[in-house]
Amino acid sequence: MMGVGAGSQGWVTWASVKKLFFAGWRDALKWRFLSWMSPNEPVRLLKPDGSDRVLRLRRNEWCVSKARVAGITAVELPEDMVLTRSLVLPPLADEDLRRVVANEVAKLSPFPALNTAYGFKCEVFEAGRLSVICAIAAKDQIQAYLLLRLASAGRFLPEIWAPGESGLVLEGYGEGRRVRRRRAFTGFFGGLLLLGAGLGLAIFATPAMQLRLRAIEAVHAYEKLTQVSAPQVRLREEFQHSAGKLEEAVRLLEMPVEPLGLIDELSKLLSDDEWVSELRIRGSVVQITGEAANASKLLHTLGEQSSFKEVKALGTSIKIGNKETFSFEFRVVSTGAGER
Repeated sequence: MMGVGAGSQGWVTWASVKKLFFAGWRDALKWRFLSWMSPNEPVRLLKPDGSDRVLRLRRNEWCVSKARVAGITAVELPEDMVLTRSLVLPPLADEDLRRVVANEVAKLSPFPALNTAYGFKCEVFEAGRLSVICAIAAKDQIQAYLLLRLASAGRFLPEIWAPGESGLVLEGYGEGRRVRRRRAFTGFFGGLLLLGAGLGLAIFATPAMQLRLRAIEAVHAYEKLTQVSAPQVRLREEFQHSAGKLEEAVRLLEMPVEPLGLIDELSKLLSDDEWVSELRIRGSVVQITGEAANASKLLHTLGEQSSFKEVKALGTSIKIGNKETFSFEFRVVSTGAGER
């Protein structure tokens, strides 16, 4: 897997991902609506003339603060102890910027490398270029100067600032304490923010989770009820099937027309070249369909029977060859088996 932040072998490593994440997080903390998570702590600056001032960073400028107490102490070096240089560089990542500045300091410093202390401050210049100000001083001179100011510097090693109250800090002294305190503050409020987001998400998710749990419980209860009631369901189905057969039997027993007697009587009335293709019995009403040589004569014959009443044709007879189709309806008063 290739990508930004890949290691020397071209693979993304955990260290590179972590580095990119925190770099992006530091950039995000510079946004105005997130700047409250990384506030600038007031600094007590000890001036070369023996005075001191409490400063706070506002809009990239160090201004006099109304606070009387500051947890961070800085010592401003005299102008004759510090060499300053200005550089104009193209846009660079933090790591590349540090490497370029270190190379420039090595070229510009009149002191041996082990005796050189430096710091830099950069601002965005026109066309996206970086304006970098470097401050260079000798470590032995700084140490000697600190011995003169230790009484007012406090028990912690102070920060070392270049002249001018610009906030240009020379590295390798007490600047790490302010960075650690700022990170701790940011981590604390970041944790609170994540905790609040987690609680908010939990509040919104709890009703949905409860509904899901209830749905799961309902499904399990339904499955259990289905298993328990399976024998009763089978008995009910068998009962309904038996009841249907019983109703059919009762209907046949209570039929006012005996089918066998009716068929026997119709067989006597029909000649050999006449037949019934369909016989329907609904209560005492009978419908017959078939073919006869003379449908009108057959209708008249059925009407003369005392056991048949209200004899009528249901449609017009159609002649097919030497036969005529018929469809008659009549009510049975009695059959050959007698009155019911």
